[in-house]
Formats: sequence, structure tokens, C-alpha cells
Amino acid sequence: MEEIQKQILLVKEDIRRRFPECAYTIRILLWDDDTSLVECRHGTGEKLRISRYYNGELQYEEVDIKFVDNIMISETGLEYFPCNNF
Repeated sequence: MEEIQKQILLVKEDIRRRFPECAYTIRILLWDDDTSLVECRHGTGEKLRISRYYNGELQYEEVDIKFVDNIMISETGLEYFPCNNF
């Protein structure tokens, strides 16, 4: 679990470096084969910005989004639920 905590800090610091005053959401996925994915997400009305630690590598991605019935949808059809609705 200590390794996951380091990954959380890494992705959070990456997003905060790019967007110092942003609100963000941390997402952690753990699989049975001991692999994991840690993401820090920051969304605006037009883009979802994701700092991700996966497979031993820090990655950054910007996804164009649109809102349909208050759900963010990427160009590829992936749905992202805004955290302020929960």
C-alpha cells in the first residue's frame, strides 16, 4: 500500500504542477494480478486532464469532452461522471 500512496502523490503533484489551483479527483484501480492504475483527474467544460501512473510509467492525457445529460463524454464515447454531482 505504500507504493500506491507514492503513486497518488506523484499523479497529484503532476496535475497540481500543471494547474496549481485546480480541483481534482483521484481514482485507484487494483486488479487481482497485483497490477494497478492510479489517476488524478481535473476537468473543465471542454477538456478532461488526466495524470496517470500505470505499468511503471507516469502519463498525461487531455481528452476533449462534451456534456450529454450532465455526463461528460469523450470523443471515443467513454463516459466520465463529474464528481460535483455526487
